[in-house]
Amino acid sequence: MDFTTTRYTLTSAKISKAMTILVLGDLHNAQHGRDNCDLLAACRREKPDLVLCVGDMSVGVPDAPFDGAVHVLGSLAELAPCLGVDGNHATKLKTFGDGSYERYESAVASAGVRVLHNRSCSLSVCGNPLLVTGLELPADKYRKMRIPHMSQQEVLSLIGGIQDNDRYHILLAHNPQFMDRYFAWGADLVLCGHFHGGILHFGNGRSLVSPYGLPFPKYGYGLFTRNGQNGIVTSGLGEHTLPFRFTKNNPMEIVVISVQKAA
Repeated sequence: MDFTTTRYTLTSAKISKAMTILVLGDLHNAQHGRDNCDLLAACRREKPDLVLCVGDMSVGVPDAPFDGAVHVLGSLAELAPCLGVDGNHATKLKTFGDGSYERYESAVASAGVRVLHNRSCSLSVCGNPLLVTGLELPADKYRKMRIPHMSQQEVLSLIGGIQDNDRYHILLAHNPQFMDRYFAWGADLVLCGHFHGGILHFGNGRSLVSPYGLPFPKYGYGLFTRNGQNGIVTSGLGEHTLPFRFTKNNPMEIVVISVQKAA
């Protein structure tokens, strides 16, 4: 296999029974085995209770096929409830004005995946009450060769405040650049992708370069913890724009999170 499985164990007082969350992102139409059979076999072995996708399973290129990405998403939705958020490539599809995004969105929905467009979804997983929110950023937050700014008020204007603090709250936000804002918003767990691990990453969770073309992003890869909150940035499963990585120091991955009751 040309990807690995990265595992994290988290605890929360809001969890009564352990649950397994499978996280994928940034496939960019890549193939891991014929029809992604290797990828899907690895996902099935984990027997997840919830599947979350952090965006960019396809690519934002005119006339690019997306049936492979939809096949993967549909197969994942057969394993467990599957929710996701759009990344910058899906956002780019919306600018073409040729119905590309609408066709993609319809295919993903038909595959059984719920994409959260700046919305929240309440559900119960293993008896645990969850609230999953998807944050979609505007295109200007992805412009290259500059450090973008995002205020806390902008976050609130897109997704509002947390409404139910008794639920374990997960925020899906493709772009980890604004992790400080996500933590301040108040999610128990933040899941991101987009940076592809930064070509290579170091032992302290830092990465070499971000998709902005700027070095040493603060939240390039891995697990980040603040005041009992957790943020995880996956290196993803494919490549685009910067189509290479040092695989020894930055392998492609699926992420498996075991969330357990706090002692």
